[in-house]
Amino acid sequence: MSHGEMMRTLIFIFIFALTVSNAHSVINWKQHLPKEEGFDKAKLDKLFNYMFDKKYKHNTDAALIIRNGKLIKEQYSNGYSLEHTHRTWSISKSVTNTLIGIAVHKNILNLQAKVKDFYPQLTGDKSDTMTLDHLMKMSSGIDWKEHYEENPFSSDVIKMLYVYEYKDMAGYTASRPVIYDPGKRFYYSSGESNLIMGMLKKSMGISDYENFPWKHLFNKLGITSATWERDGKDVFVGSSYLFLSPRDLSKIGQLYLQNGIWNKEQILPKDWVKYSTTPNKAWLLKQENDEVAKPGYGAQWWLNAQTKNGLSHPHAPDDIYMALGHHGQILAVLPSQNIIFVRMGADKDEKIDRKEIFKLLMSSLK
Repeated sequence: MSHGEMMRTLIFIFIFALTVSNAHSVINWKQHLPKEEGFDKAKLDKLFNYMFDKKYKHNTDAALIIRNGKLIKEQYSNGYSLEHTHRTWSISKSVTNTLIGIAVHKNILNLQAKVKDFYPQLTGDKSDTMTLDHLMKMSSGIDWKEHYEENPFSSDVIKMLYVYEYKDMAGYTASRPVIYDPGKRFYYSSGESNLIMGMLKKSMGISDYENFPWKHLFNKLGITSATWERDGKDVFVGSSYLFLSPRDLSKIGQLYLQNGIWNKEQILPKDWVKYSTTPNKAWLLKQENDEVAKPGYGAQWWLNAQTKNGLSHPHAPDDIYMALGHHGQILAVLPSQNIIFVRMGADKDEKIDRKEIFKLLMSSLK
């Protein structure tokens, strides 16, 4: 072996050893018996039977529970296993929130940044006051129709994701007129999440942007399964198209459970979890007119906020917050119980009942 070959071999061994060392510095969930972490196994089995029993029309592909940093139970179906990734659908929005938190922490963006400075094509007298914060809280005032299978022909989200507007999803959202005062009207919009990701791209170079989720989030948490699709403008589809394995997705929940700290590093701003999980003013105004209790909304995270009609999930703790996606995707964080719950599915015939899930989950605790 020549001196040059020996040096290259030594460099390779060093890099490999460093990679392995870094891999061991992140969480690799260790399995614990349910009783060791305060669960009644028989009652916990009832929860998993409810999710996976084929007599129900909902369709669960994967589910797991983590408590106190320990993997308590996981199960897979329909050809999925712990190595497989799953489309997270709108759980992607909560990971978008995480990237913005990192960008704010690094002074790349600030929540009061004017959207029009990034997308000057915004129209309407009210558009000048729209900020990143308004987008985060789904209160931009943009005229938008978030309809799916039930009304596809008048749907902006269908046009954006599946028709010609996929070429520039953020640009399409910005082309819609602003007809309401930003911050005054809550309306759930996948377009706003993609506009957020467009702002992130415009705040840095393309190389920094395409590496940003991996360099500053996924690699730090030991997430190795992530695939994130981009539109025709190379903007990550922050509303819908992130693929993760259930175990890797649970690490996002663990990051929030640890108030944005990972391996003693403050990855998110210290007040980011509070910001993300506090009911926003626009949603509070809307819920006053709701006839039934509906999930609350913070900033790209769903909440179990108290309303005049009670809690939307009465069997779940008040402090639970959730990343939810189409066809029954769930990432739930229960701070008071130190629990992370993940469920992935393909609920095309019948949606799974989240109230029943949380009822069974809480009843399984000793």
